[in-house]
Amino acid sequence: MGEVKNDKNYCSLPIVPEREFKADVNPNRREVIREIDRKWVNGTVLHYYFFDKETDGEYVVLNNGQREWKTWTTNEDEKDVVRNAFKQWKDLGIGVKFKEVATREEAEIRIGFMRGNGAWSYIGRDIIDLDIGKDERTMNFGWDLTPPPF
Repeated sequence: MGEVKNDKNYCSLPIVPEREFKADVNPNRREVIREIDRKWVNGTVLHYYFFDKETDGEYVVLNNGQREWKTWTTNEDEKDVVRNAFKQWKDLGIGVKFKEVATREEAEIRIGFMRGNGAWSYIGRDIIDLDIGKDERTMNFGWDLTPPPF
């Protein structure tokens, strides 16, 4: 995820390997499992964390070959945009709740704001099933989320 693409805003999904099954698993069962495999159970509380340390980020290689440090941190205004989005999703009654936590070790969703890295997120249970390290992002916003002043 460390390569800086360009100045255009884009959204993407990380590449996730397709789940494998033993040969004796019924094809209909495989299809159903793949359909619901990544979904959260109703009543799930997902914990989220915003990267907040100066060391949260990574070096990226720019188009000119130089390396530049890109932080994963942001300001409270952008965090509030994400907090509000989580509240809106909860209020839709989709059966999932969101709770902000103070440490990355408590969080399933670990949010970064690395500019130029696009907006992307793992989907559903991939964030726990893939055993992504606690110091790694599971979601990124690659451009300013705050509305411009009028």
